[in-house]
Amino acid sequence: LMLQSMQSGTSLSTQEILIHEGNSKFNLILMCWPEGIASPIHDHADSHCFMRILDGEAKETRYFWPRDHCNPDGSLIEMTSRSVGAGVTAYMSDELGLHRVENLSHASKLCSMHLYSPPFADCNIFDERTSKKTNVNMCFTANSVKKKMSRKWLLLQLLGRDQVKWLFFHRSNIHTIDELVPL
Repeated sequence: LMLQSMQSGTSLSTQEILIHEGNSKFNLILMCWPEGIASPIHDHADSHCFMRILDGEAKETRYFWPRDHCNPDGSLIEMTSRSVGAGVTAYMSDELGLHRVENLSHASKLCSMHLYSPPFADCNIFDERTSKKTNVNMCFTANSVKKKMSRKWLLLQLLGRDQVKWLFFHRSNIHTIDELVPL
């Protein structure tokens, strides 16, 4: 996704590295965020998203879906805003609304790991002022990291056992970690 610099308004992009494709059951993506940038307001194409902050601090702002609530001028309405620090895992899905993630720091980068299940190839971004929706394709850089470490270990380290169990429970076609992360 293209990101907007909060300082200059110029377009920047995160480095988004596809760590693992998860046997078509999930995508695991490492995102490295430059200083002072934010994602567009976006949905998750009916996917569950777990976002683990590895380094730095993110600000997550959630918005109501425009079909549910918007201002008389058509602009999006903010629902909540919170800070998500290193070591914390956040969850997001379309049932919870839209959201934007920001690196508020102008001195430090932000590094986050995202697990999307099921994986998706495109999503919608929304203009905050008009609620206008635009469909965009997801583009990731492939990486050989997935071949160098235990995928099961990586998944457990990034999400923790409780969230992996939650994923199994809510994704009825996944019953064991072996199905989610094949050897």
